[in-house]
Amino acid sequence: MNALPNLYAFLLASTLPERAFSGRIEGGWGYIWFCYALAWACVLGYALYLLFLRRQLKASSPEASSPGALPPGGRPSSSPLAS
Repeated sequence: MNALPNLYAFLLASTLPERAFSGRIEGGWGYIWFCYALAWACVLGYALYLLFLRRQLKASSPEASSPGALPPGGRPSSSPLAS
């Protein structure tokens, strides 16, 4: 019965390359570059969406998007309790 574990260890050692036990990760750069590309694509897509949204808001109400424009009814009060 002692020969079975030795046979298993021999087969395991002969089928696995030695670098599998070196403790280093080999390869994997494709995953890293894909994650970088995905992150930058998301940032670019979000920036384009914000530009599209900004143009839509400017086209729908030019008075509300101009700086310093007051809402109808005058300047809002600084305190919500003031009447």
